[in-house]
Amino acid sequence: MNRRIHHWRTVLVFVMALHFIFIAPVHAFVPTPKKVVLIKIVKVKAFHFRTQWSVKEIARQRASTYGWDKKQFACLTQLWNQESHWNPKALNRSSGAYGIAQALPPDKMDVVATDWRTNYATQIIWGERYIAIRYSTPCNALRHEYNTGYY
Repeated sequence: MNRRIHHWRTVLVFVMALHFIFIAPVHAFVPTPKKVVLIKIVKVKAFHFRTQWSVKEIARQRASTYGWDKKQFACLTQLWNQESHWNPKALNRSSGAYGIAQALPPDKMDVVATDWRTNYATQIIWGERYIAIRYSTPCNALRHEYNTGYY
């Protein structure tokens, strides 16, 4: 597949995911042969329709804003697979850490948005920001995780 077409298809999927996450209720125009019909769409909570692909795709898109390459994203994937399996509702019962990035305490994510309990995009934004500030790269965070048992 042409690389440019693949890029735009990825961007379109990303934009559509953001659209369904942040806009509610929304309206969509559905074309019919003779006229345009307005249909009301009920808001769906982000975690109900998310797929692991969309969660990772949002993280991959955002990782590039930090200048992280494919190697860094592979480290991020490994780190968050280990921490939460990319589950936005993951809860560590012994420590209380919560979400994809296992924030401790979880309300730290309020600095990004207050919907951190249900919005995986908020958790991804917070987690990548935390890694960038504290470790500079996901590979450094993963190395710290291996050495100490936490990141």
